[in-house]
Amino acid sequence: LTETPGGFALRMAIPGFSAKQVQVTATPWELIVKAEHPAREMPAGAHVCWSELPPGGKACRRVPLPAAIDLGTVTATLGDGMLLIKAAKSEPLESREVAVGAGA
Repeated sequence: LTETPGGFALRMAIPGFSAKQVQVTATPWELIVKAEHPAREMPAGAHVCWSELPPGGKACRRVPLPAAIDLGTVTATLGDGMLLIKAAKSEPLESREVAVGAGA
């Protein structure tokens, strides 16, 4: 995750997944990446000794952001196994006083 004065860029390696198999969800303070592909059949008696793909063909990552983002600016692209998510920072949120009324 890199931060500039205007926004954030998240680069994430997710080899073996197509763009249709990846879901990106953005909240003001977090990016959530989920990816799933069909389980790959293995020959009888074979077992995985090492793999960059997550077990079961599923992956999920939650990335908290150090500042709020403008949800309307979030973009995501996937190429050569690398996911790039970009988002602009939102305008600073202001607090406001709330009047307290008498209860019932």
